[in-house]
Formats: sequence, structure tokens, C-alpha cells
Amino acid sequence: MNFAIDSNYYSKGYRVQLFPTETQKQFIIRCIELSRYLYNWAIDMEKEQLRLYNEGETEKSFLSVYDLGYKFTKLRQENDFLKEVPRASIENSLNRVEYAFKMYMKKQCNYPRYKSKKNKETYSYQTRGDRMFFEDNLLRIEGLPRNEFIKTRFHSGWNKYSDVKFYCPVIKIDKVGNYWISFNIITEVNTTYFEDNNIQKMDRIIGIDLNNKKRFVLSTGQIYYGPDISKELEKLNKLQRKCSKDIRRNLERTNPDAEQSNRSKKRRIKLNKQYKRIHNIEENFIQTTTKKIINMNPKAIVMESLSVKSMKKNHLIASAIQYSSFFRCREVMKYKCRNFNIDFIEADRTFKSSQICSNCGNEQDIGRSKKYICPVCGLRIDRDINAAINLEKFGYNKLNIPDFTNKNLIIS
Repeated sequence: MNFAIDSNYYSKGYRVQLFPTETQKQFIIRCIELSRYLYNWAIDMEKEQLRLYNEGETEKSFLSVYDLGYKFTKLRQENDFLKEVPRASIENSLNRVEYAFKMYMKKQCNYPRYKSKKNKETYSYQTRGDRMFFEDNLLRIEGLPRNEFIKTRFHSGWNKYSDVKFYCPVIKIDKVGNYWISFNIITEVNTTYFEDNNIQKMDRIIGIDLNNKKRFVLSTGQIYYGPDISKELEKLNKLQRKCSKDIRRNLERTNPDAEQSNRSKKRRIKLNKQYKRIHNIEENFIQTTTKKIINMNPKAIVMESLSVKSMKKNHLIASAIQYSSFFRCREVMKYKCRNFNIDFIEADRTFKSSQICSNCGNEQDIGRSKKYICPVCGLRIDRDINAAINLEKFGYNKLNIPDFTNKNLIIS
């Protein structure tokens, strides 16, 4: 979203589950198929333009949105089925293809790829925000017959006449077969939340160190342990083994392109549901824990930026951090700080929070040790709490505030 937002407002995202009828499902699937067709057609046009450019027959290396729109108008006149494509889907597909080739020509991304029917991550299309509105728990979108709505469980209090603008609404079908719509709105920062709930302002910044088991380690000494999903992972491993057997059987067939059996399809759906269940457990923990930290009303919150890709290269901890959702923890905390008008500070990846002594500032590599033992001042402290205190001090330096970290919280 490339629009300017005043400091008193911020962009808030929503994700609402839809419960369409059979005819509405067919309409959504048809829009997704046509949007995919249009995206792949635009890539073909850009490939042809790139070929002509390489052969020296044209000076343009890629087609602009207006050039693609002009070609699509001719194509639409020859094919009546393309008239079913919603206007927002046309603009979105052409804009994405133009941007992809523009970045490719600048050597900032790989060569753009086609959207495949087999890839369920691409089962989505964008609708028009100015043509959608809510009526209690009913949703109206572009393309539906007159006075027809899609059922939801979302009671927003909005209606057709509410002063709410919806940005970038995308309808998607997930791997389980559920229908969702995601969109953004511009909302005002909640400045009276703490006053209304009689929550007093803290006199300090909170530094947060992220860990696998001890997910949120606060510089105040509080620790929020991550949810226990060991039983859910056992179920997931069993389903993965069964699905892998189905794949091997399919490869051993004389006709690998033959349709899978109903049992194998059901097992695949069960596997996707188990992935979804684990994701929901993690998401619920992140949302509730971040709200508890926000309710402390600190001066600011400091978190570090972790490189999860480089961490996964270490095979000893790769499986442990797979479901830790470090990036999601930081992003949720960031938008909640923006919502409640709390400063959020992000420490750089080069900041060695766990290698610096929080008492004297000595720096040393402690390896895999769970305790930080300083050879200079003799401090003995848990490495995660030590990292959280260092992040808090980083916040004081960033905001130019005198550091008055409570030394009594340093537990030896």
C-alpha cells in the first residue's frame, strides 16, 4: 500500500472467513481462474516484448500497464468470457506483471513465473474496495447478483453508509478449502486506551529477547513460555508419513497423471488442517501475550531483528525454531505499539545482545551456554535476561534517555 498516512492514523489489516453458497463458490473460483489466466497472458506479452527488445526490433524492454491494458482491450473484444473478469482483478494482475518485469530488468529479482493451478498459494483474486460493504454479518462484493450477500461471522457494526474505506481486498481459498477475505482500513490511533482502563505509565523501557521455549523474555525478569505443541507435532508427523506413501504410490503407477483416490485426498486435507491447527495455536499465543506486554504501558518496546534463514542453516536448532514464528512475534508487537501509541525500536541484526555484559559492558562469545558469566565483573545471569536488559539499554541510547535500569532484577 503506497499511500501517505498521517501520524495519528495507521493501516490496520483484517482477515475474515466467508461462508458462501455453492453458486457463490463457483463465482469466486471462476474469478480466480480468470485472474490467473490474465496474469499468465500478461507474462506472455512481456516475454514477447523482451524477445523483440533483445533482437533490436523495439526500444522498450517491457510493456507498461497502459500498453498491457490496450492489448487486453483487443483480446477482450475477441473473447466474451473475459468480460466476466472484475475490473480490480484486471488492474491488479497487470500492475503485478509490469512491476515484476521492471524489477527483473533492474536485476533486483528473478525471472517472473507463471501462476500454476497446482499451487494453492495462488488461489486468490483482488476485488474492488469501493464496491464492497458489510451489513451486520453479511458481505457484499463486486460481481454478485443484486441484493445478494455472503455470510460471515464478522460483526463489525459497519454498513453501506459507514465512513469506512476498504483498501486492497483479496479473496482467497486456503489449502483446507476455507474462503477468506483480507483487507486494510485506515483507523485512528487509540490514545485513550490506558486512561480508560486506569493503566499507569511505566518509568522504563521494556527489552524483549525472543527464544524458542522461553518465547518472550522481558528485561523486567518476566518470561512467557511458548505453547506446548509436541502432541500436535506427533499427529502431524503421522499424517506426513501417510501422505508421503501416497506420493510414492502415485509415482509407481503406470499413469502418474491419473487422479488420486478419495482416501489420499482426505488424508491431504487432514494434513492441511493439522498445519492450520498448529498455526492457530501459535497465533493465539502471540496475540494474547503481546497484549499482556502492551498493557504494561511502557515508555517503549525494544526487540531485535533475527535472521531466521541463517539460523535454520544450523541443523541442531532448525527443527526447534521452525514453529517459533519469530518474525510474526515482532510484526504483531510492532503494529500493536503503533495502535496504542507506544514507541517501537528494532535493534539491528549486528547488535550482539547476548554477548555483551549488561553490568559492565564487556563483550565475549558464550557459545551455547545458558548462563552468562562475566570474567571482568563476575556477573552470573541467564543469557536471555542478559540479552533483554541489553536491548533495553539500546532503547535508552536510541531515545537519548538516561538509563535507570533496575539492577535488582539481574538474577545471579
